[in-house]
Amino acid sequence: MKFALTFVILLVFSIYHNNNASPTSIRTFEEFKRQFNKQYQSIEHEEIARKNFQETLRYVQANQDKAVINEYADLSAEEFADGYLMNVQDVQDLEAEMDAHKEYFDDPDCELHGDFNPPKEFDLRPHLTPIKKQIKNCGCCWALSTISCVETAYLAQKNVSLQLSTQELVNCAKEHGCKKGTVLDGIEYIMANGTTTEEACPFISEESTCDQSKKPRYEISNWCYFKPVEDDIRKNLVLRRTSVSVSMNIKNLKAFVHYDGSFVIRENSFPSIGNKSYHAVNIVGFGTKDDIDHWIVRNSWGEKWGDKGYFYVERDINLWGIKDWAFTTIV
Repeated sequence: MKFALTFVILLVFSIYHNNNASPTSIRTFEEFKRQFNKQYQSIEHEEIARKNFQETLRYVQANQDKAVINEYADLSAEEFADGYLMNVQDVQDLEAEMDAHKEYFDDPDCELHGDFNPPKEFDLRPHLTPIKKQIKNCGCCWALSTISCVETAYLAQKNVSLQLSTQELVNCAKEHGCKKGTVLDGIEYIMANGTTTEEACPFISEESTCDQSKKPRYEISNWCYFKPVEDDIRKNLVLRRTSVSVSMNIKNLKAFVHYDGSFVIRENSFPSIGNKSYHAVNIVGFGTKDDIDHWIVRNSWGEKWGDKGYFYVERDINLWGIKDWAFTTIV
């Protein structure tokens, strides 16, 4: 009797464990599907996903100190880029757009005067709204980054805590907002039209009809562009307490997508593969980890990615062009 009871307990534990594998223990495609509740349109789609997962698993097993299986393990790098990142041509066109806005390079509103002795560390994370999560086939990171920047501006400059509508930018700031758009598009839209709250226009991560009538409306009075100067970004974070929206050119998408959040990404962290994977994120702080000065960066792939939705990038170099397109907002 005692043996039978013990057997039943072990059997139940085994079933529970197998159906609730942690991402670090996933070793089969079936475990992956159960863990992330994956369903596919057809047998053909599932077979493609299986091959992608097996390739990802090999990568993760070869880089166990840097990588982890997550819900994106069934996507190839090409599929991920098409579904989650920015339109490459839009970002490349930013240079021409910025040439038309040279007045913003030395805008008096953007100047932060006086001596500045930066602290060793600074972190806006305790004051930020929850991490949002893009859904496949809507590369609206540009809109999410814009909104996060504006939300921090309202909190710091007006002492108003808001969750603003990313969805309105996707619908209205750029035609086909899931496939096109930049942070500058989002900022200029809010300058001209304002945006409403998340409650009034919830985030669905797909394109919908543009409706600018929803209220209340929240606007910005100005925006600032930072030349790639580290002290300007740190000064803005500390003195203005507003996040900085940046667009990175990720040099190794597979490694970044499966980044485990435990270390600071450096130039030699992974080999560079390709150079056309642009992604908009927010610098929200800085500090030192393992004797490496770094930026604290907010992503838009959910709280289960990286370090609860955040990652760390070496600060003393312009890694992946993280400082090339740096913007903030003023309300």
